[in-house]
Amino acid sequence: MTQVGKRLREFRKRLKMTQGDLAEGICNRSYVSQIEKGQVIPSPEILEQLAKRLHTEIKELWTETENPSFTLVEIQNSLRHIINRIDEQEWEIARKWLLKLQGAVIPQSEEGVYLWAKGKIAEVDGRLEQAEDHYSNSIVLTQDSDNPTVLIRALDSLGHFYCEHDQPEKAVHLLNEALQLLNRYEISGLLRISVLLHVGSMHSKLGEFYSAIEHLQQAKELNKNYGILYKSGDLYLSLGNCYHQIQQYQEAESFYRQALSIFEIANNPVRLAEVQLNLGLMYKETMVYEKAEACLKQAQKFLSNQTEDELLNFTRIALADVYRLQKRLDEAKTLCQSVISSDNEKMLAEAQFILAEVMLMQGEDDEALIHLENARGYFTIKNMQAFLIKTYQLLGHIHLKNQRFEQAAKMYERSITFTAEA
Repeated sequence: MTQVGKRLREFRKRLKMTQGDLAEGICNRSYVSQIEKGQVIPSPEILEQLAKRLHTEIKELWTETENPSFTLVEIQNSLRHIINRIDEQEWEIARKWLLKLQGAVIPQSEEGVYLWAKGKIAEVDGRLEQAEDHYSNSIVLTQDSDNPTVLIRALDSLGHFYCEHDQPEKAVHLLNEALQLLNRYEISGLLRISVLLHVGSMHSKLGEFYSAIEHLQQAKELNKNYGILYKSGDLYLSLGNCYHQIQQYQEAESFYRQALSIFEIANNPVRLAEVQLNLGLMYKETMVYEKAEACLKQAQKFLSNQTEDELLNFTRIALADVYRLQKRLDEAKTLCQSVISSDNEKMLAEAQFILAEVMLMQGEDDEALIHLENARGYFTIKNMQAFLIKTYQLLGHIHLKNQRFEQAAKMYERSITFTAEA
């Protein structure tokens, strides 16, 4: 009898229930019998329902001691289920499976997978330092593993983690190693799609858009060959971004629309907002301002009940810029001021830049100069070259307009310097 089976039987006997009483409406009686005998491992969903029937919590069925005893097969099966649930992005179910193993002595052969899974849950929870540590430790433990997929999975996750947090340079050696291992061991399936997607995203973050498209298209073809839509929303969004950057707008729009369809099916408002934001930016760039406004307002709507403040503020800044370009200056100013009232330094700087442009259009040069100087400080600290180029150009324009020729020349020179370095 396994530990969970023993605990289940103890709680059932304490409440004077038969196996049939416990199973009713949840599973059949023979399944409860098999659990108690240790012949099957119940899913977290079934176990949670049984725990409720027994007037206890799921963790109580696994905590007979501080270090509950599990067989190797139980641990391996649990980890297999965790991997599957993570692949399906069923985070709460994966979390419950990890809870089952809490306090267990994980054998060294399985510790790499266990740490990787803990890293995924930590990342979803926003515990970023823990996520990075778990992924890194998983890589160390699996370097000499007989099963290369365990190492590839950890390399893929840490590489993607760095890309998601604007450190693509750190991801290069990790994702390249993952891709090399896939090719060396001729591994395909979902893991290959994931690595190709993340390698493509990495190249995109590094500004290497044609290399990004090559890898993303390979992932797309694998999905097509398998007849699946694995990570298709992310895939289409990444392709849309790449084609957007190389100004192939028709292709970009097509992939953005496909991404919208996937995220609509998944009912994911944050990702829907992200796609609408990108569409809005593309329409702004191509001077289709009515469509840009519609997309950005739709993005705001998707974010209205979410906690994604940075994404919402970025959307407001983009919409403010659309209003500026349409000469709807009061509306632009109101949006910028709403962002400036937030606590996010990056958003504050970008909002001040747009507000400076609005002030300049309204003839309020001194106010524009104040906002630009504030923005320049942040852009300089963070070495945001694209914004610095535009900031120095605008500063030069203000000084030139006010006949401060020496200062104007210095600003234009700095703009040229940053343009050459970009």
